[in-house]
Amino acid sequence: MIMNSLTLIIGFAFLLSIPCLSQTTDFYVSPTGSDLGAGTSASPFSTPQRARDAIRTLKSGGPLTSPVNVIFRQGTYYLSETFLLEPVDSGTIATPITWRAAAGEKVVLSGGKLITGTWTNIDGKTWRIDIQDTKGWVRNPNVAEVYQQNPVGPWQFRQLFVDGNRAIRARYPNKSAANPFLYATGGAIDYLTLAAGQTKGAWNGEPDAQINIVINWRFFNQWNDIVEVDTAAGKLCFGNRERNTTVAKGDWFWIEGVKSELDQPEEWYLDHAAGQLYYMPAQGKNPNTMELVAPFLNRIVYLKGDVNSGTHVRYVYFKGLEFRHTTFTLGQIEPRVHTDAAVMIENAQSCRVDSCHFENIGGYAFWMHLDCSDNRFNGNLVLDAGGGGVLMTGSRFSYMDDTKVYTPGEAASRVA
Repeated sequence: MIMNSLTLIIGFAFLLSIPCLSQTTDFYVSPTGSDLGAGTSASPFSTPQRARDAIRTLKSGGPLTSPVNVIFRQGTYYLSETFLLEPVDSGTIATPITWRAAAGEKVVLSGGKLITGTWTNIDGKTWRIDIQDTKGWVRNPNVAEVYQQNPVGPWQFRQLFVDGNRAIRARYPNKSAANPFLYATGGAIDYLTLAAGQTKGAWNGEPDAQINIVINWRFFNQWNDIVEVDTAAGKLCFGNRERNTTVAKGDWFWIEGVKSELDQPEEWYLDHAAGQLYYMPAQGKNPNTMELVAPFLNRIVYLKGDVNSGTHVRYVYFKGLEFRHTTFTLGQIEPRVHTDAAVMIENAQSCRVDSCHFENIGGYAFWMHLDCSDNRFNGNLVLDAGGGGVLMTGSRFSYMDDTKVYTPGEAASRVA
């Protein structure tokens, strides 16, 4: 009996010595919080960056002894820069780090900016607002628009979301037309031709006009900058970014980003020279009472290991969040595989994106790049994505030639 009691006492003491991993360390973030706060439910942080730094401080005292939750309270978080997590921000299999919405609350991580200020009705149908941040942007149709974690310079956007729906950038033919496309009569890699009388002189000289064309083999669409319109020859000339193959007779397309085509309800146009946004709402609607958001970032979350040093981001989870309002870039190394993504993981292992919502995004929802394994994208909803759902890439687009290398270097070339 004494031996049995002693055994029970020793066993109980042993159990007490094991960390109780059902307990968690919780940090809270709220749109009404402050980064000077304590990160508690009563005194939440205001940005995920501050929560990330708090976890780094916690880990500097030694290995984590319990899982960590970063709990976002309800609201929309308009991020001014991409949220970056690196190997130092990893969890472990026993102590993962989860970034999640509070139970039953709607949390949006936005890559956009709210359009703020006062709209003026200029002609009974069209409204205008000043956005000085956009003034002075200049297109270079020969240079790729590269990803930046911290975008600098004038704000440029080619999408607009009104009360949660994608608005129509001024275009021809109108989206509401019975057949909203034009058809090429022929062309080459840098131009196409149209039937007589179908080109318009007003398209010439537009600072950010594009053509969206389903080209040649007709299993992908391609964006091109329009740099010249020859109405006499019925010819549209392209800039040299995004060009992939020659235009064939019958390829269909539309043109957008042209002020003279702002002629239908729910269309919009951005004038960079004046720093002004034009919008034509549905009849009886006033944009001063509506929520308008334009994208700013093309990447909201970036988990970035280092392929050269062989480091990874591990055991980082996202759950129950919404990702919205990302932009898209032009001039990527492969027009058929755009690499804008709301969430990107690079050299990441055993990470998860569960029960999240992706909507009104310019590229992909989720991109896995280089040495990624044992990651999970599960139970997510992807709507209105300009690129697609999930993209997986190595250092090189294998079906292309050696000019299509995304990440150069020996280390990158050895992993898939």
